Parts: sequence; structure tokens; C-alpha cells
Amino acid sequence: MKWINLSFVLFVLVMVAGMSDSFLAGMWGFGVILSMAGLMMFNNLSVEAVSELVWNSGLSSWLIFLSVWVGGVCYLCSGYRGIARPGAFGLTVLLLTLVCVLVFSASNWFLFFFFFESSLIPIVVLVLGWGYQPERLQAAFYLLMYTICVSLPMLLVLVYKCSSIGSNSFYIVGDWVWVNYESAIVMLLLLGSFLVKSPIFLVHLWLPKAHVEAPVSGSMILAGVLLKFGGYGAILVFYWFSFGVNTFCIILISFSLWGGLISGLICTRQVDVKSLIAYSSVGHMSLCLAGIVSCFSLGWWGGLLMMISHGLCSSGLFGLAGYVYKIFSSRALILCSGIMASMPIMTLCWFLLCSGNMSFPPSLSLLSEIFLMSALTGVSLWFMIPMGAMVFVVGVYSLILYSYSQHGSEVESTQGGKLLGFDFMVMSFLLWVPLNLLILCSDLMVGWL
Repeated sequence: MKWINLSFVLFVLVMVAGMSDSFLAGMWGFGVILSMAGLMMFNNLSVEAVSELVWNSGLSSWLIFLSVWVGGVCYLCSGYRGIARPGAFGLTVLLLTLVCVLVFSASNWFLFFFFFESSLIPIVVLVLGWGYQPERLQAAFYLLMYTICVSLPMLLVLVYKCSSIGSNSFYIVGDWVWVNYESAIVMLLLLGSFLVKSPIFLVHLWLPKAHVEAPVSGSMILAGVLLKFGGYGAILVFYWFSFGVNTFCIILISFSLWGGLISGLICTRQVDVKSLIAYSSVGHMSLCLAGIVSCFSLGWWGGLLMMISHGLCSSGLFGLAGYVYKIFSSRALILCSGIMASMPIMTLCWFLLCSGNMSFPPSLSLLSEIFLMSALTGVSLWFMIPMGAMVFVVGVYSLILYSYSQHGSEVESTQGGKLLGFDFMVMSFLLWVPLNLLILCSDLMVGWL
């Protein structure tokens, strides 16, 4: 309990720092949370109950570290320059990071559900308060309705089962015994909210709208952290509820893989930079979810590595897209061209992150895809067809994104790039370096299972 009390005091200090208009105070707050996440991660990488409400494992610790790291980079690249109401903005970003940390720390199903739904409040505030277009109200409505409507069945199942057992702890529900027909129904009801949060194809319409209308920091946290709630929740469901592979799982894997392929094909015809990156997230997270549903250890390892690598790479791409919007005042690929002629350093940043997006070695994305493909081929060799096509399509739209934005004739609006400074270099460096160096400690990342 001493650890919990200390954490509470530090979080209160962080919130006080977020309410200040000082940028350095906000960065100090993220430094405190990052130190706490580091202590939690290296203190114990095995599954351990820290208290009745908090648990610590390699799975949650790495995702907590990812949340704080991406949140701090978002706060750093915003820099409070040109942002209305900087105090409220800093408090919202810090609060969103805090909620993400609490989601990955909860060892109680109802506490997990509460923080899972509470994450909607800060992201909706970011979209409505600092969004770009008038359509941000519709984007926030889509985000709320998709998440809340599919979360109700999960809440009903948790209430029914936890009331029948008399406990809602992660460690008790593992003793639940399922009948064959009951297993498939309960699995569908529990996974519904996580399938939308990931999201998979056909329930992904809220994601491009939210990304396009959200500010840069909102898009980075949404892609880097909030999409990981789906994969994390799916792992919890299969880990603690002792589900096995059945016909429903095979159907879900097939649907995820073919849906990821279709979303990749949609990427190739996008004209908006943020929409292209948003649809690419659907494909990556569909592959991640398919590996988790396979119930193989390799699939769960690959799912965790994919969540971390995608969180670092995708948030970096959204950050660069935000800087491109500052230069050109547009996100259209056909208008955002000629960056190589005027800003070759930014071209280097685009190249490094685009190569990480298509799993170029030695990025963590490569190892995660190897694990995921090995797990899925263990279920059925037929899954090699959509997976192979997905790998090809990812390379196609990554090259389209890079070539359209970097090549071409220089336009006059690129002169605005001189006002950016070197923030994009710092942001790209802080995300690209761990994306490629974490592969060296991948044994620690999979040691929780």
C-alpha cells in the first residue's frame, strides 16, 4: 500500500503541474509519471498483485510505459505554441495519460471497465476543444456511440458473473466454467467492446473521423495508446477466462485478416494524409487481434510487440502529418509535395517512420509480424494468403505516402517550414529510437507469459 499511496501523491502533483500554463511544469509532470512507469516495469515483470485494485505484470508495465512515453512526446511536440487555452490543453493531455495508466493497472473488472469508459471524456474534449473542422462534433458523436453501445453487453456479462461468484477480481474469474454454447456467446459479448476499440473492419468508421478532426496530440494519443485498449482487453479475456480456440475464434481470425486487407486497399486510394494513416492502423490492429485470438503464446507475444511498435510508429506519422499541415495548410497528398527540395531533414524523418510502418528491419514491427504469422499459420496454413497480401499492400501505401509527400516540385508554401524549428526532429527521434532498440530486449517484453 505504500507504493499506492506514493503513486497517488505523485499523480496529484502531476495534475497540479498540468493546470499550470508553464510548459516546463507540464514536462516535469510527464517526467514524474515516466519515472513511476519505469519503476513499475523493472520492479517485477511477472504477474503480481500490488494491491486489491492494482496489478503489475510485464504486459501492463510495458503498455503503461508506452502510454506515458507517447503522452510526453505529444505534450513536447505541441509546445504550447499556437494552442488556445494552453492550461486546459495540458491538463487534458495529462488527465488522458493518467486514465490510460489506470486502465493498464486495474486488477478489478469493474474498475477496468470504469477507466476504460472514462478515457472517452478527455479524448472527446480534445476533439471538440482543439479540433480543426466543424465536423468534429460528428466525429465525437461517432466515437461515443460506437464505444458506449458495444460496452453495455460486456457490463451486463460482468455484473451477472461477478455477482454469481461474489468477486470481480482478475484472479477469481479464471475459475469460471463455461458450457460450449455459453462460451461462444460470452466471448462475443466480452470481446465486442474491444473489437470496436481496436478496431476491426466494419466497426472502424469512427476512427478515420476522429483522427481527421482531432488535433495532432489527440491523434497521436488515440493511435499510440487508446487503440491498444482493444488488444489489451482481448488478452485479458483469453488469459483470465480460460477460453480456447473454437469455431467462433477461427471465424473471427478470418474476418480480422480479410478486413485488414480491405482496409489496406482503402489506404491506397486515400487523398488525405491523416485518413491514410488512420486506415493503416485498422490493418495493423486487425493482424494484432487475430494473433491474440489464436490463443498461442506466440500470438500473445506478437500482439504485445505489435501494440508497442504500432503505438510508436503510428503516433510519429501523425505527428509528422501535423507538421506538414502547418507548412501547407492542407492534408491533401497531391498538394503536400516537394518537402525533399526544401526540408531534407524532414524527409529523413518520414523515411525512417515509413520504413518502420512496413516492418523494415531492425524495427520491432518485424519481430511482431514474425510472431503473429507463426501463430496464425499454426491455426491454419490458409491464413498465409491474406497475411501475404497484407504485407504487400502495406508496402504499397507506405511508398505512396512517402513518395507523394517528399517528391515533386517545391511550392511556395514550403517556406513556412522555416518557422517549425527542429521540433519534428526531436519528436521523430524519441519515437523512432525505441521502435528499433526495443528489439534488443524483446525477451523481457515476452517474459510475462
